[in-house]
Amino acid sequence: MQEKQIIKAFAPATVANVCCGFDVLGFALENIGDDVTIQSLGSDKVIISEITGSTQLSKNADENVVGLIAKLMLKKANNKNGLDIN
Repeated sequence: MQEKQIIKAFAPATVANVCCGFDVLGFALENIGDDVTIQSLGSDKVIISEITGSTQLSKNADENVVGLIAKLMLKKANNKNGLDIN
């Protein structure tokens, strides 16, 4: 049996356009942001198993930009594995 691969990432929230027209003044905020964990699946499906912090985001991979991008990346890479995103 192949071991499941897990990737974890954190993207800090940012403050951009601190001053109109000066995007270079944007900066990351400490401790505020998005955590994502992606795990390989034994199937060819992309699922979003959990979303925390927002009740307005869809867990349907076809209605969520993260799910759509994951599907496109797998297709471009000709990868038949699925992903569980949370």
